[in-house]
Amino acid sequence: MEEKGKKRGIGCVIAFLIIFAIIVVVLLVNNLIESQKNLEATKHEETLIKEGKTETHNQVINEIIEIMKEENEEKIKEYLSSDFKYYNDNNIESKYISNFFSDLKILSTNYDIERRGDINTDDIVTYRVYWNLVEANSNLGRTSDYYCLQKITIRLKRVVKKDKITYEIENINLYNC
Repeated sequence: MEEKGKKRGIGCVIAFLIIFAIIVVVLLVNNLIESQKNLEATKHEETLIKEGKTETHNQVINEIIEIMKEENEEKIKEYLSSDFKYYNDNNIESKYISNFFSDLKILSTNYDIERRGDINTDDIVTYRVYWNLVEANSNLGRTSDYYCLQKITIRLKRVVKKDKITYEIENINLYNC
């Protein structure tokens, strides 16, 4: 009887060691695969930079402003991240850019752009757009409630795509002044 118990105990230890070894091998292989993907992504990014296929956040925000002035909903979709969110003046969340365009007041094309937040990184960039500047009050400064009709905060996220390095809109917050 004792021999059967010892054999069973040894069998359990061997089975445990085999399962443990398989788990370790799988983790090592996954780590190796992930490292290879990161290396390929870094090489791809370096190639795009060398080829000059990069857009700055300044270029992208100016393109987005032009699209907003044209009210071109289809064209702005090219700049939306897959997890895009829009927050209206009542802080109600939506994932549809059409809600933003329905809330956007296009009275004039006067605007002012200000970079906000942490300026030490270019991976996430936040801009405040003072939309529809009130001409008579535009020189009073941003503390005036009458400086603009709407304030739009746009958060851009740096992305490496197949053919270029660019920025996508992560979220938009719109405030009526």
